[in-house]
Amino acid sequence: MKRICLLSKLIIIPTLLLTTPLLSGCSAVNIIMDGIYLKSKIKTNLSEEFKKDSDDIVQLGDINYSPLFKYKWWFTPDNKKSLDTIKLAYEWWNQIKQEENHLGLFSTIDKIKKGCEVFDIAILESGWKLPKGLSKSNKEDLVSKCYPFLNNLDESKPPKFPAILLERGSDAWNSNNLDEVKLALEDIELLHKYFPEIPHFLIIMMRYKSKLLDYEGVLIDSDKLLDLYKYIPQITNEYDEWNIAQINLYELYETRAIAKTKLKDLEGAIKERKSYMSINDTSKKGIYEQLIEIGKLRYKQGQYKQAIEVLKNALAIDDDNSFVTLKEGELYYFLALSKLELGDKVGACSDLNSGSRTFTQPSRAYLNSSEGSWCPIRPLGE
Repeated sequence: MKRICLLSKLIIIPTLLLTTPLLSGCSAVNIIMDGIYLKSKIKTNLSEEFKKDSDDIVQLGDINYSPLFKYKWWFTPDNKKSLDTIKLAYEWWNQIKQEENHLGLFSTIDKIKKGCEVFDIAILESGWKLPKGLSKSNKEDLVSKCYPFLNNLDESKPPKFPAILLERGSDAWNSNNLDEVKLALEDIELLHKYFPEIPHFLIIMMRYKSKLLDYEGVLIDSDKLLDLYKYIPQITNEYDEWNIAQINLYELYETRAIAKTKLKDLEGAIKERKSYMSINDTSKKGIYEQLIEIGKLRYKQGQYKQAIEVLKNALAIDDDNSFVTLKEGELYYFLALSKLELGDKVGACSDLNSGSRTFTQPSRAYLNSSEGSWCPIRPLGE
């Protein structure tokens, strides 16, 4: 992770996140938590100063290892170190088979829990994700041994295994089972409650709420992301799906535009799509596709002249016909419908035929319907 800045030491109590100055050097930043702006001094390139500290914690297996390590989400991930740490987790679990319980030794349940704590650190070390090279049986052990500790969590306290909780909460990433998505959302919302400065949790919440058709919730979470974006350095064109300190503005504005469209706020949706186009490194194709979406929204607003103007601008961008996408079919279709509403049947029929040549939907479907029978289908080549 290239943006390395260390926040002040974080001390958590159930209802509020307090900060006590630990380091100085960088300018103050605002960390947003439920509308409260907390100031914390940060300093860059300090991961080495805490490397020995985190190693000692893992080797000692201290059940109350420092909460400071839980906040090392801005460290550069170390996949090899993470895999080595997982071996330490198995050392705890293997003791269950090798030793009998004697007075003064951990019980079986304590050894399982200890291994899970070390596994949690391993996931943190690889950047809050399972390291590459982890075997299928390792993941199965994680699920069978550690997930039970995540049940019936006390939401008034920080989660004991935040990285493992994220792993469980991400299991519904590609699920269409809404009950699974709801349960996963609860996991991620708990993480966000105690780690409000980590954008990745808000991004997952936004995606899950979109699946659950909670578009107002999508806008609330994305508003928080826009606030965080002001204070977190970004490299948009090097966006990494699992870099939890990054915010993908393209996805953010696209998701907000869809949410506002669903909520019938068409003008608001247009504003979001214009924001998408205003990002410095937006590609020509990206602008082309956003113009098509704006043209569709103008049509739905009944602003047919504006729709035609916007859609023609999109055509002008694709002057060499290089953006052969499904959106091209939509471009011609809504251009035709807008012209039809203004009484230009000749122009509308021409656009419908142009659209039907590129893609069968939606222009071809319209032409083959009784509604579109007024427009003759031109043979290919004309």
